[in-house]
Amino acid sequence: MIRGTIPFGRIDLEGTCQGVPISLHTDYGLGVKSAPETWHELKFQLNWDSKSVSISTHSLPLFVGTFTITDEVISPDEIEVSLWDVSLEHKASRGSITITDCAGVGMTGSFNLSFPDGSTLSGSFNLTFGSSSGQTSVQGTWQGEPVSGTTFSAYSRLKLQTISPFTLMYCDDAFQMDLWFSVCGDLHPGDFAMPMQAWVTLHVFGDTGPEVGVLADLPGTLSIIEYSKDYIRGSYTANFSGGDTITGTFSVSLVNPRGPQSPQRL
Repeated sequence: MIRGTIPFGRIDLEGTCQGVPISLHTDYGLGVKSAPETWHELKFQLNWDSKSVSISTHSLPLFVGTFTITDEVISPDEIEVSLWDVSLEHKASRGSITITDCAGVGMTGSFNLSFPDGSTLSGSFNLTFGSSSGQTSVQGTWQGEPVSGTTFSAYSRLKLQTISPFTLMYCDDAFQMDLWFSVCGDLHPGDFAMPMQAWVTLHVFGDTGPEVGVLADLPGTLSIIEYSKDYIRGSYTANFSGGDTITGTFSVSLVNPRGPQSPQRL
């Protein structure tokens, strides 16, 4: 078995990934702490069933122009867009956002969104930040049902948010598992509700199948019991919309790479 010779820390995991049972109990886990990331987020209400849209950009604020929707933000003109149904997140996989005005106290523009399940939404927004006086319109199909309407009392907000990521890793000659965690604000001991205050993506690599990466988009919990610049201990319960669940604990040393970066395969 190819693995590190130093027992950096303990990782325990039980659950399923795409319906397949997975189990990991090792003293050869490793934690990686990346530099905090800054996100600008615009969130505004739509007019049906308590749904809202969030638009996020990495590092740079939103500005007048057209932004391409992507699953991973890698340049200033790419963004992440999600439709929120109360606490359930649906991430758009394709589309664009066009901003025509952003004069400090509000923002106007339009959107075209496509989702992995085939849902499509388009519309426009004319917002005043921090008030319920905005106007939004939407039309399209959502989960097979037609959607159309306008609201004249849409609440919106624009906020700057710091995200602190860390990763739990394990690798041997036939298997690698990464848990990519992110927490709102600075890392500190406490309980974090997922997916509102924290997020986790499970990545599994194996010689017998393709790489799998899934975001835990249903309610769960991350608990950080102990934290320092070179050590973290805690537990997690993560739930996925496909029916999978993972639970476990961790107690690992933290490696601190230079600058913000995504975890890479070992």
